[in-house]
Amino acid sequence: SCYKILDETGLRPYFTEIVTALEGFPRKPEPDGILYLMEKYNLDPENTYYVGDRPIDIKSASNAGIGSILYLPEGSPVEPTGLESYMVHDLEEI
Repeated sequence: SCYKILDETGLRPYFTEIVTALEGFPRKPEPDGILYLMEKYNLDPENTYYVGDRPIDIKSASNAGIGSILYLPEGSPVEPTGLESYMVHDLEEI
């Protein structure tokens, strides 16, 4: 479903690679997919952030040892976890 959402929002061109359970990675909050991308693209954990809209996304980032940005659009029923590095209500805030 992530491909459909990225296509509908026009965000897909901003992604170089997308990893999901379909590629054999364990499901969130396991950090394996994040760690794979960090190693492959030589990402510095100090300057890498995971953007998500659910607590499990924030936990995944924490498990990977990177920062996180919780996206809470207006009307979202999600509550902050206390683990997120930042919280935004509009993706343009990032």
